[in-house]
Amino acid sequence: MEGVDKNSSYALAVPDYLANGGDDCTMLKMLPQKNNGDLIRNAIIDYVSSLTKQVSL
Repeated sequence: MEGVDKNSSYALAVPDYLANGGDDCTMLKMLPQKNNGDLIRNAIIDYVSSLTKQVSL
């Protein structure tokens, strides 16, 4: 595993609660935010649905 490159930029996908400093994640609050409207809940549902479609019973 490689370490974090201090000269690179990284994108994070986090819930609004954490992005706005909740749960003591104040370091995220000062970073620029881009809300694309996707919900993590829906991403998880879609992912699990795709897994269950691959399984034949």
